Amino acid sequence: MAPLQQHVAFFDRDNDGIIWPQDTNIQFGVFLSLVAMCIIHGGFSYVTWGSIIPDPYFRLNIKYMHRASDFDNERFNKIFDMYSAAPHTHLTFSQGMRMLHGNMNPFDPATFEWLATYLMLWPSDSRGISKEDIVGVYDGSIFYKLSNRKPKY
Repeated sequence: MAPLQQHVAFFDRDNDGIIWPQDTNIQFGVFLSLVAMCIIHGGFSYVTWGSIIPDPYFRLNIKYMHRASDFDNERFNKIFDMYSAAPHTHLTFSQGMRMLHGNMNPFDPATFEWLATYLMLWPSDSRGISKEDIVGVYDGSIFYKLSNRKPKY
């Protein structure tokens, strides 16, 4: 599975390859879960559904998730090194915001995603979030680590 497919597979609790909007529960309360559901399913449902006709239920199809976006490890490392401080092992919230501002596309929900990621992985020290944990968000492994569930892949 591609990293983004692994990322969303965490939310597919019934293993049917389909993520329903109600499956997208980020454990930050009702308000943030609703906002995340609207942004994620509203933005990715059509691209990942695999049909020219949009899905009326705004479901995501894991099989076609690679159409939405995918993880480029080389580009990630280059950007991470550009915006993080030496020794380039952690990223603070403000460094992450500068990174987003320097690489943002119009209508990109990345600021919301970065805020949710930072809240979810709240660092215990001033160094910020570790590079491994950020990669874990992309490939979905951090969700299994935080929930103590075993990966499906």
